Amino acid sequence: MADNDRVDKFPTVESALEKNTVDELKKLAALFETKDMPRRKGELVSHIALKLRGELLFETWNKLNDLQKAAVAETVHSSDSFFYSDRFKAKYGKLPSFGEGDERSYYSYKLTLLSLFFYRDIMPDDLKERLKSFVPKPVETKLHLAKQLPTHFELLSYEWDYETRKRIEEIKEIPLTVCETERTAQQDLISILRLVDAGKISVSDKTFRASDASMKAIAEVLKDGDFYDPEIDEKKDKYDQKIGAIKPFAFPLLLQAGKLAKLNGKKLALTPAGRKAMSQPQHETLRLIWEGWIKNKLIDEFNRIDEIKGQHGKGKRSMTSAERRREIINEVLKECPVDEWMTLNDFSRFMLASGNKQLSKSNEIFSV
Repeated sequence: MADNDRVDKFPTVESALEKNTVDELKKLAALFETKDMPRRKGELVSHIALKLRGELLFETWNKLNDLQKAAVAETVHSSDSFFYSDRFKAKYGKLPSFGEGDERSYYSYKLTLLSLFFYRDIMPDDLKERLKSFVPKPVETKLHLAKQLPTHFELLSYEWDYETRKRIEEIKEIPLTVCETERTAQQDLISILRLVDAGKISVSDKTFRASDASMKAIAEVLKDGDFYDPEIDEKKDKYDQKIGAIKPFAFPLLLQAGKLAKLNGKKLALTPAGRKAMSQPQHETLRLIWEGWIKNKLIDEFNRIDEIKGQHGKGKRSMTSAERRREIINEVLKECPVDEWMTLNDFSRFMLASGNKQLSKSNEIFSV
């Protein structure tokens, strides 16, 4: 389909069918097992449109398998008429079948009945209205939670066997490390505010990021240290991206986003709000920092991950704004219950399956 032929909606089944070639229409008409199939385009359009009305529509829908019915239900009971494949796969684990065989071959590729309900991933408006009368609502999107954490998690890796010239799949059991930071974050916040007050945190006037020496000074006052031992980076291959500091990198930016500190020359200095925070309940200060971080434009968190491409140059246009992304993640986090655990992948699936299609733009959130 050419770019200038793109459509956002089809008011009727007929308007959708008109976009198809005669050969494509014949394939669709054949799904009804019609003996005397029309040959002309206009006749084929009328023939198929007529079949998608009344009892014949219910019979056609009833022949779909469960996954195909779910695809219809998700669109029928949504705010628009588009079939979002990424959202559907996140919720159900796989995609429904629109056809079988080699798509590149006209003769071997066979359409399934689901192709009668969507045209270029769009369900016609009149068809959607008719389906609403009998298609049940889809199952609710659920977040997979766990009351307890496992002691290990499995990491799938691959090694190349040069003798057999084959790739060997290996599953390693990695001990799970738990970092409960609710209390330590409050203590770390006070310690870092004192460092700033003492004029010991230098930051760039262009990137607003702390210097290496400043991050080292921050690491030394953290109650439980950083999340990863710095020696991990030293052992890495020179071609692998280094993890780098996490807490020491983040805190100076968080203080600036929360308006507790600002640049004074080349060093951070406490603002009046920052001085007040030193005597305030720290959990309240952390909440204010979080609220400030959601709206800040100091940095896009993805900038620290080299594997995420398209962050600069022309590709940057395909990325959602960091502020909008944080805002959506924050809203989904509010739906998560306390005292239960989830994997990052499950959280990502939940966001996509819940309808936050802004996050799936260019596959830029998390691997699913």
